[in-house]
Amino acid sequence: MSHGYKKIRTFEGIYKRLAVRPDRSRILCGDFNSPRLERSDGTVITWGKVIRNGEQIIGNDPNDPWSQGEQSVITGLARYDLPDTFRLLNGYFIQERSWVRRIWGKEHGRRFDHIFASPSLNSDTCQYRQEYRERGLSDHAPIEACFAPD
Repeated sequence: MSHGYKKIRTFEGIYKRLAVRPDRSRILCGDFNSPRLERSDGTVITWGKVIRNGEQIIGNDPNDPWSQGEQSVITGLARYDLPDTFRLLNGYFIQERSWVRRIWGKEHGRRFDHIFASPSLNSDTCQYRQEYRERGLSDHAPIEACFAPD
């Protein structure tokens, strides 16, 4: 929350602009610094207020504006023809990461970089190119998708 609510206002602005039925195919991509966690069952945990069971995070507070702001783009745009291309093609069993930080000799990663694209663009692959991050060119792995529109 280093930028306060600017991040959430940005998510809200993106959602407000793109949460419409489009008359053409669209792509939205970038480093969203979200979500905090994705589970294999499809649960997406944001940086908003979390519901805990002891030390374990079990979900987000659905009434928290921070959670709502992040979810509006990360999962909400799918209702408006902009699903997460990586998840659409790979499901939630693959736990990928696009950003990695080393703490006390252990790598901690998150999937912060996304492509949201209209299914009519017929993406057939979407992957993170870890070799660029591993070679030290960036702390993020670029995401690559191939499309074959009609």
